[in-house]
Amino acid sequence: MTSFSDPKYLREKQYRTTKNLNARVSLHQRFRTNPYPWHRWVFDQIQEPDFAKIFEIGCGPAYLWAENLERIPESWSIHLLDLSLGMVTAARDSLKNREFSYLAGDAQDIPAETNKFDAVIANHMLFHIPDLERALSNIRRILKPGGRLYATTNGFRNLIEIWEWAAQALTSRNDIPTSRKSVLNFSLENGEELLLRYFSSIALTQYPDSLEINEAPPIVDFVVSSSMQIELDEAELLTYLNFLEHKLTVDKVLKVTKNMCIFCGRIIRFPKS
Repeated sequence: MTSFSDPKYLREKQYRTTKNLNARVSLHQRFRTNPYPWHRWVFDQIQEPDFAKIFEIGCGPAYLWAENLERIPESWSIHLLDLSLGMVTAARDSLKNREFSYLAGDAQDIPAETNKFDAVIANHMLFHIPDLERALSNIRRILKPGGRLYATTNGFRNLIEIWEWAAQALTSRNDIPTSRKSVLNFSLENGEELLLRYFSSIALTQYPDSLEINEAPPIVDFVVSSSMQIELDEAELLTYLNFLEHKLTVDKVLKVTKNMCIFCGRIIRFPKS
């Protein structure tokens, strides 16, 4: 098991507070080329009726709901779950003026009734789960017949340039992952195949975007926040920073690929035996 899917590491270090996640989100917010924000776009995809019961796993600081507060139907019943108590606390603080239910727990053993919910949301988190089949089985269990899973993820080339530049700058390191394939067990490329075991109707929608970055420090901050993928010491980070700053003097803007998407899976039949 790598740090990317180690529950203890994720709970006690990577997501103990919002610091690391905020650093990564900030890079996207500041330098995206799509003017329409990600969390607004994700909310657009959630097509549920009045009085829907919705369960989000891996809610983090509740970015999705905080950025769409005025759009949430009053009749929706929304339950938020995260592995990290720190994230649950941050979510509660962010949404203190609205009625939500909050739980700290594991998406592999969702503490919810069977056939209870109209929708489950998993926003950029299924790839962190060590036993994905177990989690998908639990998601299937708590959904009503006809219920939907909305699951977002990345493609193998998402932000690939950031890691390719790190490998170019740090030639003595041979462990810098220059493909997301090594860490994404749920991705743009394989998500449909994985979901078809539990959902017979799968729809994929991609979010068009890229990054155009004109400052080096935010990229270094992003890498520091991504210690679950690779850890660099201070000397290595300085080397990387100098590499990026030199590259900016030549290129002026650093262009970064993004591959982000949402799968919508609907229950029409029971999972295969």
